[in-house]
Amino acid sequence: MLERADVLDLSNQDAVDLIYSTKRGLEEFILKPGQYCLAALDEVIALPYNVVARVMPRTRFTRLGLLVAPQFCNPGYVGRLQIGILNVSGNNIKLAPKMRIAQLVFERLESIPTGNRLYRNQASAAYQDEDGFIGAQANMEMSDEVRRIFDRMMHGRRAES
Repeated sequence: MLERADVLDLSNQDAVDLIYSTKRGLEEFILKPGQYCLAALDEVIALPYNVVARVMPRTRFTRLGLLVAPQFCNPGYVGRLQIGILNVSGNNIKLAPKMRIAQLVFERLESIPTGNRLYRNQASAAYQDEDGFIGAQANMEMSDEVRRIFDRMMHGRRAES
């Protein structure tokens, strides 16, 4: 579950890791209004190289104010997905293990990506083979130009065009 932080420095992975608290072995969990949590799926996903998947919310829960963050799963991804859940309603919402609050939508690619394009071969493949809790990996690889813009944004200065 994410705890509130006034300013979160995305260039500081230690600070990002500190915003999480972990709850394990729960029979049920109450998600309060405005709270966000990451929930691990029971299933391990192993996508072939010609299939991508998208985690999508289920309409019945969205209509109640329980939002699931859409998530893209790269071809060749292997791991136990963690999905983001946000309560935007004014009510406490009880979540229980094995609740079907999201769905996986699979899409077949017309061709298999080359080896250097596969997610597992990317230096930024922070979530490949995830099996335990992995929070946001903020120390992402960026080009020098993107890093300059990101640093300016984080320090409150406008990025120059």
